[in-house]
Amino acid sequence: PRTPKAKQPQLYDFSESNINLFTDELSKKLTEDRPDIEFTEFLEIYQATLHATCKLSKPRMSKRNHNNNPWITTSIVESVKTKQEHYKKWKKSCNKTTPKGDNELYHCYTTYRKRLKSIIKFAKSKYYCSKILSYQGNMKKTWSVINELRGKSQRQVKPQFIINNERITDRRKIANAFNEYFTSIATKMIQTYDGIPIEEITSFAQFMPKTNPNSIFMSECTTDEILKIISELQNGKASDIPITIIKKTATIISPILAKQLNNLMLQGIFPSQLKIGKVTPIYKKEDQELLQNYRPVSVLPIFGKIFEKIIYT
Repeated sequence: PRTPKAKQPQLYDFSESNINLFTDELSKKLTEDRPDIEFTEFLEIYQATLHATCKLSKPRMSKRNHNNNPWITTSIVESVKTKQEHYKKWKKSCNKTTPKGDNELYHCYTTYRKRLKSIIKFAKSKYYCSKILSYQGNMKKTWSVINELRGKSQRQVKPQFIINNERITDRRKIANAFNEYFTSIATKMIQTYDGIPIEEITSFAQFMPKTNPNSIFMSECTTDEILKIISELQNGKASDIPITIIKKTATIISPILAKQLNNLMLQGIFPSQLKIGKVTPIYKKEDQELLQNYRPVSVLPIFGKIFEKIIYT
C-alpha cells in the first residue's frame, strides 16, 4: 500500500516585517566597525542573523495541501492564490491619502474571501460526511473520524523504508542508509559489468596535466559584478537560503563579498563550507519503501554558486 506523506514543517517565517528586520540587523552587524571581516565569519553572521529574525520558535505545519487536509483540492489551492492576488491589489491602493484603500478593490477582495471560505467549509463537510457513511457499521473507524474532527488524533506519519529486509522508521538510520546507498551506486555499477576489465582509478589527478602557475589569469571582481549576478538569480530555485532573501540584502553584502572573494581567488582557496550540499532523496517510481526507487538531488550553498559565477566570468 502507498504510504501517506508526512506533514512538511515550516521552519522559517519570511514575512515582510521579518525580512525588513533581518536586513536592518544584518546591516548593523556587517557595516559597524567590520572592515576586515573574514569570509567564514561573514557566513556565520549571515546565518545567525537569519535564524534570529526569521526562524520560528516552533515549526509550523502547512495546512493548505491535500495530504494534511484531503478536502483541499487543486481548484481550492488556485482559488486561495487568487484571493491573495485580490488582497495584494487592495493593499497596494492603501496610502496616506486613502488609508483604507480603494473601496471597489476591498469589496472585491472581501466578497471573494467570504465565498471561498464557504466553499472550503462545504468541501470539508462533504468529505467527512462521505467518510462517515463509508464506515457505516464500523464503530472503531467511525470514532476515529470523529476524533479527527475533534483534534484528538495523531495525524503525523513517520517515513518508513525496508532496509536489509527490515522495516525501519528511525530517521537517522534511514538517512545513513540513503547515504550509503547513494555513495555506492558507482561501485555497484562497475561490479555489474562482468567480463569487462575496469581498472580502479586511484585519484582524479591522473587525468590532470602538470600544474603551471602562469597558465591562468583572473581579474578582480567588483561590487557591481556581484550585484548583477545576484539580480540574475532566478526566484524559486532550490537554495540553502531563499533567493529573494539574498536579493533583499544584495546592496549590503555585495561590497563585502567582492573583497572576500577577491582574497580567496588570490589565495587559490574555495571554502570548504561552500562544498557541502544538502542531498534530498526524490521518489522515482514503484515501491516507495525501497531505497533504489529514489534518486539524489543536491542543493549547494548559494554563496558557492555566486563564487563559481565570478570565477567563470
